[in-house]
Amino acid sequence: MKLRSIEDINKDVEAGGVHAVAALFEGEPECLYRYAKKSPGPIVEIGTYAGGGTCLLAKASREGCGELVYAIDRHEGTAPHTEGQNATPYKLTDWKRWFLEVLSAEAYDLVRPVGLWSYEAAPAFASTQVGLCWIDGAHVYRAVTQDIKDWSPLIHPDGWLIFHDCHVPGVRRAIEQWMNSRECGFELIETVGSLAVFRRKP
Repeated sequence: MKLRSIEDINKDVEAGGVHAVAALFEGEPECLYRYAKKSPGPIVEIGTYAGGGTCLLAKASREGCGELVYAIDRHEGTAPHTEGQNATPYKLTDWKRWFLEVLSAEAYDLVRPVGLWSYEAAPAFASTQVGLCWIDGAHVYRAVTQDIKDWSPLIHPDGWLIFHDCHVPGVRRAIEQWMNSRECGFELIETVGSLAVFRRKP
């Protein structure tokens, strides 16, 4: 199976618009929910921003697997969101917005905020088998490559690694390089919109 073409993803993005939940496109919230609901271990979200995705993952967990959702986002300092973009400032008000969203959705019992960069948080999960890792952080090649390197070894044998915005050049380059590497050990099993779902090879 191959990643959807950038052209096809862009057509869907233009036609479907942005879903109200976490800037996800048509069909993506349902796909993410479906996998999160049956996660065989803790759920990790890399890149939380305003909390829409966090609340979706928590809702799926509550109605299914009952696993904790670890929401990883520094919300502090500056970082580019996509290749060539100026550094984006993160403020404490972003954290406030996230907390208010989680409180409003009554998801606080299942959610654990982690105020670190994803590469700083990964060692704390070294003895954990992550059921689902949702990668939607900085959309730059170096950051996505680092997330793959840090988090793919931590995925449960029956778990999933899910990427968002696979049409963004830095994200796509990192994923394709990983897919074609000898060390990958994962296979692409589903694509929806700009989403790509991977599981360990049997």
